Amino acid sequence: MTPPEETQPLATLECVVLDCPDPGDLAMFYRSLLGGTIDQPDPRWAVGDRWATLHTPTGQVLAFQAVDSYVPPRWPDPAHPQQLHLDFHVNVLEPAHRRVLALGGRLLNSSRGWRVYADPAGHPFCLVGT
Repeated sequence: MTPPEETQPLATLECVVLDCPDPGDLAMFYRSLLGGTIDQPDPRWAVGDRWATLHTPTGQVLAFQAVDSYVPPRWPDPAHPQQLHLDFHVNVLEPAHRRVLALGGRLLNSSRGWRVYADPAGHPFCLVGT
């Protein structure tokens, strides 16, 4: 039998941090998709030219960190792995698809019920819906 302390979570997810060339621009892209507040005062993070945050309406936080000589992932190229990707639920896929493209996202792959995109810095993300 597992002791009770081993069944308790060790930690909670604080935020997801994405490397990018321009933190402010990428924060605006994701705010357009998810809503929320860019660089909301929060003692957990310092913001500035090389760092931005997005506090979403549902409570999740995304952070964006400037990286010199940033090289974006190339999905699905294993020589330049994606490292991670984000999945977002949408109620209706087609209008969300058009909005992502208008905001600067790039379609990478499409299948019934989901689509894979690259954000303006090249990070893959999926829209899942009907």
